[in-house]
Amino acid sequence: MWDHTPSPAAPDPVAALLGARLSGHALTAFPAPVPTTLAEAYGMQQRLIAALGAPVLGWKVGRIPPALIETLGAERVAGPVLRIAELDGDVPGAAAIFAVAGFVCVIFTYIGVNTLLPGVHSYA
Repeated sequence: MWDHTPSPAAPDPVAALLGARLSGHALTAFPAPVPTTLAEAYGMQQRLIAALGAPVLGWKVGRIPPALIETLGAERVAGPVLRIAELDGDVPGAAAIFAVAGFVCVIFTYIGVNTLLPGVHSYA
């Protein structure tokens, strides 16, 4: 298990992001100062990853809005996918409930529409 104690040397934006992540509460705005370059943003991201102490499982990639591509000098940004929660394999969680509910909805959509509303779907 990793230590979720914020580093006392962490800058204010990183500390605010860390506190929000650990408490599960959303921030109303990005904490100041907002990074103005990708280098600053990625630096904050690296400090946050280090403060969380959670392993990076992978990376997600996003597109930069066209109006900011020239300013930032890039078309894409990358963000880490972190493992924060410990899952108990013996006790199904909320995700299992949603997976079952989703499966039931798909089956009902297929069978229910074909049985109750024949002719609505075209399989031609």
